[in-house]
Amino acid sequence: MLAAAPAPVDLLLADQAAFQDGDRIARPIWIEDLGARLPILRAPDACGAYVVTPAELLTAHGFCHLNTTVVRRELFLVLGGLDENIRYECDRDFYLRAIDAATRIVYRPGIVARHNIPDATRQDNMSTTVSALEKRLFQLRVLDRGLLFARDPAIRTHARRHKGYVLKAMAEELTRSGRHAAASRYAYEALAFGCSLKWLAYTGYLGLRGLLAGGDEGPRPG
Repeated sequence: MLAAAPAPVDLLLADQAAFQDGDRIARPIWIEDLGARLPILRAPDACGAYVVTPAELLTAHGFCHLNTTVVRRELFLVLGGLDENIRYECDRDFYLRAIDAATRIVYRPGIVARHNIPDATRQDNMSTTVSALEKRLFQLRVLDRGLLFARDPAIRTHARRHKGYVLKAMAEELTRSGRHAAASRYAYEALAFGCSLKWLAYTGYLGLRGLLAGGDEGPRPG
């Protein structure tokens, strides 16, 4: 397929099936929902593939898994591979940097791999060994990189929108652990990325709880 392409391809993307406890997950997880929409918009090439833009890819539910990503060697070297300092969602970070730097991206809908969703009760992979708050911190690093360095405006818009989601999630997780002062700080920061009356009221509530508590309560991560 790559040999038949009319121009050099930097990224070739495809789909995989997700399984949990032996059962296939039917809902979209990566970019398979984009594959369902593209045939409505335009016809594929002779290989059943589509040249896609970062903006189109970012309308999908998630990002393309590394299992189903082929990267031109020259692009991989320019990107420097995965960032080993990011212990959670380093694959999302690589994906955003790759689609930003790629000149030609081709997506061929179709299952080419199987992914077994990790058992949340087992501490044997990064999805289960990193705490919820640590995951959010790594997500913020990924999104801040997109905000600061992405060339494509669609990626910057995506990073800004999702940073708001992560900040809100951090505020809610801190609230559940009783750390209202810390929750209040993240809730206020989230207001800069999208404000609603409901979230404004929630932020005010957290600020009041934090003042009454006189500081952050609850255990800190080790």
